[in-house]
Amino acid sequence: MAALTPLAVYAQGTIEGSRHDLSVRGPGPVKATSEREVCLFCHATHIQDSDSPHPLWNQKLSTVTAYTPYSSSTYRQRNNEISARSKLCLSCHDGTVAIGQTYASGKIAVQGALPSADNLGTDLSRSHPFGFTMPAMDDGEIQVSLTASPPLTSDPAVELFDNKIECVTCHDPHKPNLDTAVQFMVRSNDHSALCVACHDTSRGTLAGWSAGQHAIAANVVTGGAQLPYSTVAVNACASCHGAHNGPGTGARLLRDSEENTCAKCHGGMANVNPALPNVIAEFRLPYTHPISSQALHDPAERLPVNSSRHSACADCHNPHAAQVTIRISPPVIQQSLAGISGINSSGSAVDPAHNQYEICFKCHADSSNKPQSAAYSIYGREPTCDMVY
Repeated sequence: MAALTPLAVYAQGTIEGSRHDLSVRGPGPVKATSEREVCLFCHATHIQDSDSPHPLWNQKLSTVTAYTPYSSSTYRQRNNEISARSKLCLSCHDGTVAIGQTYASGKIAVQGALPSADNLGTDLSRSHPFGFTMPAMDDGEIQVSLTASPPLTSDPAVELFDNKIECVTCHDPHKPNLDTAVQFMVRSNDHSALCVACHDTSRGTLAGWSAGQHAIAANVVTGGAQLPYSTVAVNACASCHGAHNGPGTGARLLRDSEENTCAKCHGGMANVNPALPNVIAEFRLPYTHPISSQALHDPAERLPVNSSRHSACADCHNPHAAQVTIRISPPVIQQSLAGISGINSSGSAVDPAHNQYEICFKCHADSSNKPQSAAYSIYGREPTCDMVY
């Protein structure tokens, strides 16, 4: 061990050669123009500047006083306050302080810039929430152990810090290869093992996941899908969701707008093999149910739908539970519609729906917002159960 050079120590510690190696030898998009020291960009042994939040922390923190936190109609957690621990990561990743702006060594000259996926900015509303007060509020879908005192995830590798989810709950900044597809994860996230440490796939809208098609599909993912792992099943949650800088228009961390998220695999693009049926093309046929984008689907919307009428993929399909339809006995619901809510013939909300017409009744039964053509006024707005199969 005494014969090991500092370079060899770095190699064993795996920082050198990773994207966090910001030295002149670093392989990432941002690296020094001449500085050869690796650790200096985050740490120094002697820091005299009283502004440093930690005796060994060298990268200057941003002066942002308030970040915009994640929120949605189903998000119930409280007091999303970014802690000093996570601000260490944001000192580079919120993009407000130049990388290499150190307390101990002044400005270290660097070249390049963070890619957009790594530059979170100060608007964290499109990133997975962290820093909220624990024990967590039970939203019906998280691990119940997070609501206990003290709160715990279901995986010892996924740790809470001061009873909070922090950046380092999911990311290890010193170990890039615990996940061979995505750097700096605390464990491999294949089959979304990291996600299910906090999210319970047996509850709420996630119920039915283990038998759902997105959890078991062996279709090989090709480059056009821009996913980290080899198959749909191994990508699991990542097939539709991203943890940071989600480009989707909703508040669900979707990879794109609602229909376009589905279209990446179900829209005739050559993103999976064997190819999936082009469902999106069906909506361009002369006779088809329209896709309405007047308002976004909201999992918390009250039934029947009396305002903001819309028809999105998620109004009829629960992607967490949907299965391949093999055989049905009408009026029982198709397997591809499993796990979705509805309105029964008595006008009561049911979740999940058991009969296929109950899904239609969410909008086409007693909804006061339903358009009514004068030519059909004699039929009124009540459901007619003369179902034809």
